[in-house]
Amino acid sequence: MTTAIQRFEDYWSGGDPVTMNRFFTKTITPMLIIVTSYVSFVTFVGPSIMKNRKPIQMRKLIIIYNFALVAFYLYFLIRGAFFIPVLGFQFICGSLNSYETPIIPDIFDLGYQLYVVRYIELLDTVFLVLTKKFNMITPLHVFHHSIVPVFGWFGFRSESSKHAK
Repeated sequence: MTTAIQRFEDYWSGGDPVTMNRFFTKTITPMLIIVTSYVSFVTFVGPSIMKNRKPIQMRKLIIIYNFALVAFYLYFLIRGAFFIPVLGFQFICGSLNSYETPIIPDIFDLGYQLYVVRYIELLDTVFLVLTKKFNMITPLHVFHHSIVPVFGWFGFRSESSKHAK
């Protein structure tokens, strides 16, 4: 008979073997530290630091940052589009079994890359704090940016298609 704690540990020790041992998914610690630091900075630390300072001029950096994000997402879109002819509706409605579909590790690798970009997107709000555009930082904005890495981590840790087993 297994205890509730053992079942909980078993559930979160599963997941995608392609991404399981990578930095952001190996343990919960990096995700918790980054998300906690992000929320603390954009809600308390950053605004208090910038309170009596002039906004930092970073227009060129923000333009480069935004173009880089567009390039990342175009890459994800194009690379992801190559999976459609192989998977068809199996990706949406079917079982993802690596014996039937050997590109599944590539799909999880692309998903991990997208997950890492979600951490980079936290800079959106940091830039808003440093440029003193506090009116654009809503509780929903902060919640969205902080919850996406949390759900991503849980998604990778609980993935159960057993594609590599």
